[in-house]
Amino acid sequence: PAKKKKKTLSKEEKKRQEEAINLLLTAPGAIDTVKLSRDSTGATIIQSIAGIPWGKLKLDQRNKFCAAGGISVPKQYRNAKLIHKAIINHINAGPAKNARKKSIKGGQKKDKKTKPDILKVENVDVNGVCCLSINVITGPGRSNFLKLFRKHDAKMLDTRSPHALELASLANMINDCLGGDMGDESLASIKPFETEMASFGISEDIILECGISKLTESQVREIIDFILAWYRDFRNNMTKSGNHESYKNFIPQNKEFVAFLYNKSIELGDKNFSNCIYAELPDNLKRSASDASSRSRSSRVSSSTASTNRKNEMVQSHTDAALSFSERMKTSAQYSSRDRFYKLLEEIPKTEEAIGRARADKKAAPKDSSERKNIRSRMKNLKAKLAAMMAEKEGLRKSLGIAEPNGSSSSSDDDDDGDEQ
Repeated sequence: PAKKKKKTLSKEEKKRQEEAINLLLTAPGAIDTVKLSRDSTGATIIQSIAGIPWGKLKLDQRNKFCAAGGISVPKQYRNAKLIHKAIINHINAGPAKNARKKSIKGGQKKDKKTKPDILKVENVDVNGVCCLSINVITGPGRSNFLKLFRKHDAKMLDTRSPHALELASLANMINDCLGGDMGDESLASIKPFETEMASFGISEDIILECGISKLTESQVREIIDFILAWYRDFRNNMTKSGNHESYKNFIPQNKEFVAFLYNKSIELGDKNFSNCIYAELPDNLKRSASDASSRSRSSRVSSSTASTNRKNEMVQSHTDAALSFSERMKTSAQYSSRDRFYKLLEEIPKTEEAIGRARADKKAAPKDSSERKNIRSRMKNLKAKLAAMMAEKEGLRKSLGIAEPNGSSSSSDDDDDGDEQ
């Protein structure tokens, strides 16, 4: 039989057909009509949009579809062979976009000081998890941590998961320590700050028993942001004009990991690391305005005698200022020490009460149970904290010349377990 002739469309019919296709491609919800499949190599391809085969759509029609759907097309994808990648990336990013929208409330970004979901889980010790993370970013994971602060290049943005390799490496290091009996317990060390950290209730035990067995890359990112947000808040409060007190007075309640990061950063002595966790202006920039003013005044003086006199006056002025500042610092330190002494007088009885409550809870808990084990660990930390506070109080009492009271409060250890062997 003779072949049927293919029906040809007139210009008007072609125009009406294209208009109908354009209406389908630009209609609301057209992105939901995209059908994806895989080619012979396993790569994702677009099969059709609104029932129209992908191969029959012209480049300008594909561009109209992207424009109507709010799809951003990178420069390298703006051609007929690669534009499908922009559409596929947009579709795959849908769940991630929804997650980001949930984290935004009232049009404002989520406050990084808000506790991440992983730290809200019952029996998870926030200080333990954060101190472990601090040991990693100041130790074997420091180079990967510093890379998190580099600018995103085009290659990173195309992956939609910037710094994925660095975060994966940090997560592996943390998870190695959380790996039970086979874990790397060296990352739980708080040396050489055992005594200092004991006053905050931080020990290696709370790191090893922090209540988490594994962290994902995104959870590590959230925990790092959480640590840095509280650390920067602490440093801002500590460096306010007129504050010359001990750093301990600025540690936020229940965020004692901040004290650990503060001491670790000082021990590290790495300027790059310090600038990443809390950026400060260099001293030469802080003095630049006064230096410029001094140079301007100096240029207006032509007499060498006047210049010499001015220098002498400046030396004398600086000397007087230094002596005055020294006296103010001594007075401020005395006030700070006295405030700390009376604060300890309030905190010591509270800690003793907490030990008493823990002792009662331990007696009520079943023998050899995990609950009893956790209570023993808590009591151990409380007793270490109490001992450190008592020692600090005694030192302050002597330095301030305060008379020793007739009777002193002390914690009794007469109820130490016989089942802790």
